[in-house]
Amino acid sequence: MLSRPSAGSSAAAALLNASNPFICTRCLHLRRASPAAATTRRNNGPSTILPRSTPSPPSAHTTTRRSIRAFATTSPARSSSAAHAANNSSSSSSNGKYNGSGITPLPHRRLLALSGPDAPKFLQGLTTNNVLVDRRDDAAGWYTAFLNAQGRVLYDALVYATPHAAGAAAGGNPGDGSGDGWACFIEVDGSCVNELHRLLRRHKLRSRIKLRVVDEGEWGVWAAWMADGSPDALPSSPDNTLKERRVVHLPDTRVPGFGGHRLLVPGGSPSSSVDEFLPPSFAALERATPRDYQIRRYLHGLAEGPAEMRAEEALPLESNVDLMRGVDFRKGCYIGQELTIRTKHTGVVRKRILPVRLYDLDGEEPERLEFVEGGVGGGVKGEDVPPGVADVKKIAEGGAPQADAEQGAAAAPPPARRRKDGRSAGKWLAGVGNVGLALCRLEMMTDVKVAAEGMGPASGGYQPGMKFGLKWTVPGEEGEKGVGVKAFVPEWHRLRVEEEAKSKKKKIVQREFELDDE
Repeated sequence: MLSRPSAGSSAAAALLNASNPFICTRCLHLRRASPAAATTRRNNGPSTILPRSTPSPPSAHTTTRRSIRAFATTSPARSSSAAHAANNSSSSSSNGKYNGSGITPLPHRRLLALSGPDAPKFLQGLTTNNVLVDRRDDAAGWYTAFLNAQGRVLYDALVYATPHAAGAAAGGNPGDGSGDGWACFIEVDGSCVNELHRLLRRHKLRSRIKLRVVDEGEWGVWAAWMADGSPDALPSSPDNTLKERRVVHLPDTRVPGFGGHRLLVPGGSPSSSVDEFLPPSFAALERATPRDYQIRRYLHGLAEGPAEMRAEEALPLESNVDLMRGVDFRKGCYIGQELTIRTKHTGVVRKRILPVRLYDLDGEEPERLEFVEGGVGGGVKGEDVPPGVADVKKIAEGGAPQADAEQGAAAAPPPARRRKDGRSAGKWLAGVGNVGLALCRLEMMTDVKVAAEGMGPASGGYQPGMKFGLKWTVPGEEGEKGVGVKAFVPEWHRLRVEEEAKSKKKKIVQREFELDDE
């Protein structure tokens, strides 16, 4: 509960000061009793007080906790101890490199080099995130997306603001930092790098910029991740070491707990020639494969590339671009802003990309998200499912939990009314083994409520015991193939939604204080 000033503008000014705009009554009593105890609780306790500060760029956001569970089930909330034990058992059940620390080249990722006096303004009007012009260090970078005029995602990208891009944009030495004005690398999926290049050239007009697709032999994209899931958990690797080796480093903060790092290494990605550029802290990591990186992404619900964010179809909010700090809702105009900002403030996001686990329809529904080599029963793997074609549909209605059923039929909720055939609960996007990503209707496939009234069981809302699955046909084979699909809501997803809700509530209360002062 937030305390409000009861008399006069002086009371409001006492609360709305530069260091502490809002305070709950519990923390207020603690502060009066012991200022030190209140400070400790404010920093480490469950009641977090956010100081008023200058809004930071989206890429600089950090979560409220350094250690975070990677994923959570869609079943009703469990106790923290039970959830912690379940996730520990899930993490320890597989010894793959995707669960530990590793580093791998990403040959499917390509770079564009952009430089020139008008480069920041040019990029600002085309991307969803705010362009950081003031930061010139090698760690400056952010996640963003390019939209079309209808607000649909064209390409998601990582931007690296670095002087090394000036030489690459001019076609010079890959390690050359010469050039005029601001410069950056734009990392996108290799299948769409030429399309993005044509799009940017179409918008160039008279802008004083240099734009070029970086050859594969000039710079290579590498991904590294840490076992504890923190992007700050690096072995001793001073920034000077990165600069001396001409390596561009960017902490990957899109998903808390992912522990990702991006490295741009001169000279391409062959392992035999890259060791001289990698700092010792990264070179000492165990070598993994792009498949390990893909599995780790899917386990954390991180979508990337046109296979998972279908070009001109996906919406940025449904693709979690906003939750991954890829949209700045305070910036000025850019292509596709109108629909995005309207959906944010007046609409409801009913679908989100979530991690899913495939299972045999004849077996039990899985309780936690974990990768199992070999796919599901019958040898079916996520790679076998047609991407973007197969719809996820309800295959079994929900019922009362077993504990309630033993107490009597009166405790059971009313059965859900069966929907007509063809009612889709989601769409399969991509997968590997028994895990993947799907665009899911939250209130149908999970316990998440996107509106105050929510969807009840009679209208097809989620109930414990509901089952969903995929069915598709294979050309040249008789019959259909099918697997069960279980959606999981990552904890980072829930936390960032709660952070946005709390931030919105604080702004409303602050506005009420300002009106009281007038």
